[in-house]
Amino acid sequence: EGEVEEAAGQQPRVPWRVLDLGCGTGNTSLPYFVAAGRFSVVGVDLTPQMVEKAKERPFEQVVCQNIEAPMPFQEGSFDVVQMLGVAEFFTDPSTVFAEVRRLLRPGGLLLVASPSKIL
Repeated sequence: EGEVEEAAGQQPRVPWRVLDLGCGTGNTSLPYFVAAGRFSVVGVDLTPQMVEKAKERPFEQVVCQNIEAPMPFQEGSFDVVQMLGVAEFFTDPSTVFAEVRRLLRPGGLLLVASPSKIL
């Protein structure tokens, strides 16, 4: 914990505010949910059926929208933004990453995971 805070150059607020872009049913946020009181998670997904399932999880908020569109959140309002298994589908990655940069607080963390090859 202390190493992350030092690497980011700032003490994050507690709980850390996390934005899960492409949250699906909420499985990608499970590690945050089990650490009660340390994280507040906002999920965003395009698919209404996924959003309905995600609402069964302890998200602060779940928004149904395209993650390539401007987000309805204030600048610098997240300590962490994660995109797990969604970046490979972007049609305009530079726009998405510019929006992510706007949403992250100074020193915030960006987590991206993408398969090296899609068959």
